[in-house]
Amino acid sequence: MERIKALKSGISLLVVLAALIAPAALAACTSIELSAESVEVGSEIIVGISKPAAEYELVIKSPSGPYRLLGELSSQTSFIPREEGTYSVEVWNGSQMCASAQFRAFRKQEVSEAIVPPLLSTDKASYNLGESVIISANPEYYGYTAGNLTLKIQFKTQSYSLLGGPISQTEFKPSLAGNYTVILSDSLGSTVATAGFSVYEEIEPDLTQNFETPSKKMSNVEKRASDRFDFSENFTSGEWLLEFSGTFIRRVRMKNPVLRNNSVMRISELTEPEKRKINLPIISGEVRAAFSMDPSSIDFSYGEIVINASGNELWKCADWNYEGQSCNGVWTKQQDLAPGQENTITFNSSDPGYAVVATVQLTSIAAATLSENSFVVAYCDDTNDRTAFKIFWTNGTLRKDEVVVDSTTGNCNYTSVSVSAFTNDSFVIGWIDTVSSYASFAVYDASGNVVTPRVDVDTTAGTSRSVSVSAFNSTAFVFGWYDQASAYASFRTYSISGTAISSVVNVDPSAGPCNAVSV
Repeated sequence: MERIKALKSGISLLVVLAALIAPAALAACTSIELSAESVEVGSEIIVGISKPAAEYELVIKSPSGPYRLLGELSSQTSFIPREEGTYSVEVWNGSQMCASAQFRAFRKQEVSEAIVPPLLSTDKASYNLGESVIISANPEYYGYTAGNLTLKIQFKTQSYSLLGGPISQTEFKPSLAGNYTVILSDSLGSTVATAGFSVYEEIEPDLTQNFETPSKKMSNVEKRASDRFDFSENFTSGEWLLEFSGTFIRRVRMKNPVLRNNSVMRISELTEPEKRKINLPIISGEVRAAFSMDPSSIDFSYGEIVINASGNELWKCADWNYEGQSCNGVWTKQQDLAPGQENTITFNSSDPGYAVVATVQLTSIAAATLSENSFVVAYCDDTNDRTAFKIFWTNGTLRKDEVVVDSTTGNCNYTSVSVSAFTNDSFVIGWIDTVSSYASFAVYDASGNVVTPRVDVDTTAGTSRSVSVSAFNSTAFVFGWYDQASAYASFRTYSISGTAISSVVNVDPSAGPCNAVSV
């Protein structure tokens, strides 16, 4: 297939057309078929010749001049137009034109998107008291008849209706500060569209700093990790309200706020790594959420924050490092929370760090002292049906966070867990698994690492809830338990590696119902 391109200075073409002045005579010798009647400038068009012959010449006349194919004519020739206008394609046999056809080249026009007017809108989202609100309505564009619609403005319990139906633009001057809603309704009273706006009072002189407009107010709220929060806010005389969405923090309210120069209100939801650094003086519980704030540069008479609680207790760190998001002091319980509900927390300028904690019910608990000034606390978590332990330093700080020994323990009793330390600083923990009816133990070192994985001493203990362990030295211990299925009170001795030293000894083969064994 031959390719034709219009001549341009300095451009190499595959096929060159020479200028030609063509005679007007026409003698039928072949036919021309074009791939399109019109084509975009710069796009390809195919010229088909039914009976090409060596004596034929192909001429394409563009708006700026004619071109002739140099070389042998083939059945299909490609041509790319470079300018707009009508092109004439002709086949010549000597001085006679025996076939012709035309196509048009066009330039693609940039089509701008039509601007779709909103059905109902206001010229701004917020106004100062005394400003006029311009309300725009375009019902006809959406197929509504203006005469069948009603426009009203709702403010608290008051309602203002526009007589005669909506017009394209309506001016309204509010007399009171607050939030307004514009409502467009049909003849049946159904709402067709709504639009909202806010009106702010003039602010007292001592409150004007950085609170002149909503945009300037926003500049004085610093939020870390900005992708976590969507902010909307309302400021009226004597009160500042900051509302949140997309987080458990619902809103912050301060009464009579007075800002000093370069004052900033900082609020942050803690990340997962930051939450894991929180060290609470409790045996078992989970930090479900945490946040911090720094209102120290603002003077205010009263502050409250509303959160949707995911736990049942709120803890506070008064000595909080906001830049590092860590507690430099101690955590203390501040109040109980109602999980799954909004809870109000009062604060002042020195209250920065908070943790929402879900505590658990510990039915069985045991402790043993280790060397290196530490001790282990083992427990059965009845809330989550699991057996676990933590290791603490003697000053009460955490040495090793919770290690779950059995995540499916089931129901517990007061003697379902026991722990005893070896003289080499390791310890054995024994427990009853009521889900599988097992009496089991495992050995760990003082850092909480497993030394001997779980060993099931009795796999048919039934619903027994009594176990007891006691270490002799650095290498051996005794395991005692109550077998509910056979009503036996038994023990067996083991090495620290989990190898049995003795066989099972049934101390009392007819103990009857019993949930208390100790060794």
